[in-house]
Amino acid sequence: MTAHKLIRMGSAFHINYVNFTDGRLLGFELRCEQCQTPYWLEEHHYPHFTAERLPLDQLIRETHPDYHQRFAQVLALSQKARTEPMQLMAEERHFLMASALVALSYKWERHESGTRARLALCWQASIGLLFAGAVYAVAEAHAEPLTWTLAGIMAGSALLITTGLRRWARQQYLRRHIYPALARSMAPLQLPVSELQQVLRELREDGYELASVLDETSLLHEADRYLQLSPIHGINA
Repeated sequence: MTAHKLIRMGSAFHINYVNFTDGRLLGFELRCEQCQTPYWLEEHHYPHFTAERLPLDQLIRETHPDYHQRFAQVLALSQKARTEPMQLMAEERHFLMASALVALSYKWERHESGTRARLALCWQASIGLLFAGAVYAVAEAHAEPLTWTLAGIMAGSALLITTGLRRWARQQYLRRHIYPALARSMAPLQLPVSELQQVLRELREDGYELASVLDETSLLHEADRYLQLSPIHGINA
């Protein structure tokens, strides 16, 4: 277990990003103090908050006193995965793997949202470049057809490069931030390929974008590598 920072997320009227009200509550973001992974919550169950960095036991008593009772089954299952992974039932492995994927889905979707916004700006710049070339060709009465061709080539190249960079950046983000986190959860489970495929299929049907972009082979390879390198395994809660 690790401490988390609770952040209120809302939609408010602002001018140049200066808010004048608290706005409409959208939900809450939990951010792990250890790995900085964000998690999305529709509502929270913390009766109290503290800005101090307290010992974990004291932090639980003050901010979430019913934590152990409320999550007793999940905590017991996580403990079983750490100490007796070979005793896990198929449905227990399924639950733990699905939980890890769902928890990381918010991080992935937030990253993709920012990437799409930046990509839209690049596309707008490419279209603007093509438009500028067209305006120049029209303005210059004696402009050669080469002007149109060059403008088209430049705009097309910009679009292709942007799209290629997005695909490369997506794979790099998965490799650096998603696969390692999932591997820490998968390693002690010794999840068969068929069970992993079932989990991914169900999450795809439920609309989780992360499940649609994961490569099963890469994920299993990362889990095997983590299993070989780490003598101690545990569920990444």
